[in-house]
Amino acid sequence: MCRPWPALALLALLVAYGALASPALEAHPPPETEPPRPRPEAQAVAEPRAYLLYLDYDRDPIVVDAYREEEGEIVFEKYGGRIKIPKAQVLQIVPDRPDLPPGLRPRAPIPPLLSEGFSATRRRAAASHYLSLRSGGNLKVSEVRPEGGRLRVILDEGSFTIPASEVAGILRLPADGEGWPEAWLVVKREGERAAPPPPPLAASPPAAEPLPAEPQAARGGEPRRAPRDEWPAPPPILAAAPPEPVPAPAAAPDGAPGRTPADEWSAPAAPVAPTDAAEAALPQAAPEPPPTPVPDPPIAPLPAPAAASAAPPPFTVAALPPQAPPEPPKAERVLPAVSSSTKPHLLEMASGDTIKVKGFWIEEGQLKFRRFGGMVGIALSEVLKLVPEEPEPSGERIPARLVRLLGPTLLEVRVKGEARRVRLLGIQALAGLDRAREPWLGLQRGDVLQLEFDREREAGEVWLAYVFLASGRMLNAELVRLGLARPAVDPRALKYVDLFHELGGRPTQP
Repeated sequence: MCRPWPALALLALLVAYGALASPALEAHPPPETEPPRPRPEAQAVAEPRAYLLYLDYDRDPIVVDAYREEEGEIVFEKYGGRIKIPKAQVLQIVPDRPDLPPGLRPRAPIPPLLSEGFSATRRRAAASHYLSLRSGGNLKVSEVRPEGGRLRVILDEGSFTIPASEVAGILRLPADGEGWPEAWLVVKREGERAAPPPPPLAASPPAAEPLPAEPQAARGGEPRRAPRDEWPAPPPILAAAPPEPVPAPAAAPDGAPGRTPADEWSAPAAPVAPTDAAEAALPQAAPEPPPTPVPDPPIAPLPAPAAASAAPPPFTVAALPPQAPPEPPKAERVLPAVSSSTKPHLLEMASGDTIKVKGFWIEEGQLKFRRFGGMVGIALSEVLKLVPEEPEPSGERIPARLVRLLGPTLLEVRVKGEARRVRLLGIQALAGLDRAREPWLGLQRGDVLQLEFDREREAGEVWLAYVFLASGRMLNAELVRLGLARPAVDPRALKYVDLFHELGGRPTQP
């Protein structure tokens, strides 16, 4: 007979084990099953963070957030502004995408985001044109278009026109695989000639060309005009006057041939050598008397002019056109002798305007200066005068009182109760000028002056200085500007040498 207690014991053991395992299962639940990953082809590609623009003339790309194409140009925002680059200058545009997992990275390189006609590695070269000018120069351009009698030359930066007569030839090199090179030569067409210039005054008439005896009649019945008839009639030609008859020389009283008035001026009196017959006729014993001066025979009067009614004049003088009134004398241009300066100047134009510049330099026949962050060039023919402004005080001046004027460039002053003679430095007074003119006229005894020295202060007992008036103007510079003095070559005067040169031109050696 089977006993039931072992089965009951096994059942109780299983119940106890289940009660102990239930808290552990609640604390540590089983992990959930992960969903399957989508395939790489199903995931959408992220938007690029930026775009890299590679140009054909630069290695480093330009990083932009976005761009668009407008009329053959790549337009994007950069540095707070809008920038346009011709599409022909862009080699490649590569998008910059975020880092992707290894399984999602593209295997092939990303193609450039350009329209058709541009390769991923190299832009196809466009056709090139070369212009050969008659002056000897050659130009590489993008395109050449005819416009009447001129040619428009198109470059990447813009375009300009030149006369077709200045171009000797054009060579076109096509792009790769687009055909053969082509060349054009600009030659003079057959039968083309310019209008004949009017014949010069007092010149022989041109030889007449043989014309047909009977010109063909036009459709209207009028005779056809020859090509020579189309030319304008030349102005009347002044025929050369025939030489006037020379009057025959009048016979002298002794039968010798007479002397013409021309002989009286052109033929000098030559001494007559004695002949052997004359020496034999003279008495040998008698001493030779001293020669006595023989007066020249009187000049025969010129024959009276012929009557006016004898013959008509051989030629007719055409009335000359009225001469234009003489042009007023142009104002003399006072330009500096130096080619550049960094000091302020006043620029007086021929139009009457005045421009203040902080410095200038002369290059290629133009006076150039900087203005508004750029450069401005003015032709020298438009510049009437260039005057420097007053020099700034150097802080090395001493006050003095004027005592008297001793000469055009010599003063006597009193410095701290001591009398001193001061000579104006760097200039030389012109002789024959009146000292009663400005600026000497404005100087009076007791005026306060300012003395400024250069490399050397004294030359013996005389001071060498630049004298400044109470108005702030330099007396040395005023004398040069008014034409009362000129710059002098002095190695001791170097501080204001450019100022004197610009005011008075190049100095002369003393």
